[in-house]
Amino acid sequence: MSNQSLLDNLEKELDQYRVGNFSRDRIAKRFMDHIEALEGIPYSVIREAGRFRYELEMDGIYFEEECESKSDVIHAEIKAWLTEIRNKYATC
Repeated sequence: MSNQSLLDNLEKELDQYRVGNFSRDRIAKRFMDHIEALEGIPYSVIREAGRFRYELEMDGIYFEEECESKSDVIHAEIKAWLTEIRNKYATC
């Protein structure tokens, strides 16, 4: 699968998470699966993805505990980051 396809699928899955169709654990795992499957990316990108995975996991815990969630902020940050990744590595 091309990097473009992997990133497209990841964005669709993130949207599914936002509307409640994916669990916190599932999106965190799938997020890393997609990023690690990208070709030609440096390890620094994987480390940064790990930070976003943590943010997704914590956001899900906050939601489950009925605490204040930062879902919109996290989602916007991830979308912006994915745009950067797409611009740099989608042609690999």
